[in-house]
Amino acid sequence: MLYYPRVIDERGRACKDVGAITTRTKSKKDDTLFNDYRREYKKRFARMKAGKYTADAFCA
Repeated sequence: MLYYPRVIDERGRACKDVGAITTRTKSKKDDTLFNDYRREYKKRFARMKAGKYTADAFCA
């Protein structure tokens, strides 16, 4: 797809940045394996940030 470099929101993001994110999100929406991986990754990352997990355990 073709996206333009003009700024479209108050955060300074360009049309090409927002469009790329939107397209990727739509393509991964029905991918259950990817969604399960992301859920687990986010859970472990949050635990590491809270201090309940070490960085080494997170990487393992």
